[in-house]
Amino acid sequence: MSDEIINEDNVNKEKNLANFVEVLKASNVIFFDCDGTLFPSEEIWNESALQVLKDLGVDPNKEQQEDGEWKPADHWKVFRGTEAAKAGGKNLFVAFSNSILKTYEDKLKGVTPEQFEEKMRKYSLAALKTVHYKDNAEKLLQAFKDNGVKLVLVTMAEGEMIDALLNNEESVKAGINKAFDVVIHGDMLPEGTKGKPDPACYLMAVEKVKDLACEQLAEDPSNKQAKKILTPGGLTTAAFEDTKGGVEAALSAYLLICAVPSKDGEPVKENAAQEAGISVNNYGRLLKEYENCEEE
Repeated sequence: MSDEIINEDNVNKEKNLANFVEVLKASNVIFFDCDGTLFPSEEIWNESALQVLKDLGVDPNKEQQEDGEWKPADHWKVFRGTEAAKAGGKNLFVAFSNSILKTYEDKLKGVTPEQFEEKMRKYSLAALKTVHYKDNAEKLLQAFKDNGVKLVLVTMAEGEMIDALLNNEESVKAGINKAFDVVIHGDMLPEGTKGKPDPACYLMAVEKVKDLACEQLAEDPSNKQAKKILTPGGLTTAAFEDTKGGVEAALSAYLLICAVPSKDGEPVKENAAQEAGISVNNYGRLLKEYENCEEE
């Protein structure tokens, strides 16, 4: 799998990579989406949904498509277009569950989306205790922290899921549980606020960063980073997302955005890459370029 930047030609790919690395080096705040961007979340949600169906006496591998394969991607496509999905938080799984129940309504009569979601949640929370981050994600986060960058997590997932992820064994061992200076999740958005591609979550994150800078400056008036962040034009940023909706949200919040694959070994989603203009197929290449830039 090529790990080059996706753009018009190879020359532009390398030029865009070099330019983006320079932006990262100059950034004092970097934003990360969570699901798909830092870890392969859809695998967990899909396996959890499959297990719930089996618990309820339905085996999709035998009963769904003619080829006998479980295709949860079909349900993700349905729920991503719903208003519930755009709202984020717990509504994400409820909408996903509703799509599944419609497919098996003759076999799952009486089961509500909320009931299915609750069962799916238990399996997901258990899986998050042992989930592994994408290759080199932890090293890249640490490289940013070592350079004095503030890290911000911006996700539409619900708080309980994010807490489980950030406090699992791997996160604690790698220090990721303490890496993010600000965390924004779906449950934090005011009721009625839309999720990505609406920029509300990113705009909230920017305000939280400024609030943190104010607190730090009050504690230490000589804090240069806090002063810079609060100076007009002093907030220099970049962001990472894996979906078109996430990319659009970041762009609408005036952030320079890099698209990444949702899963190691896969290409960046074409619509996300096109929308972002900059994309990289794995964190290893980006980490190498970032560290080399630091040494120059």
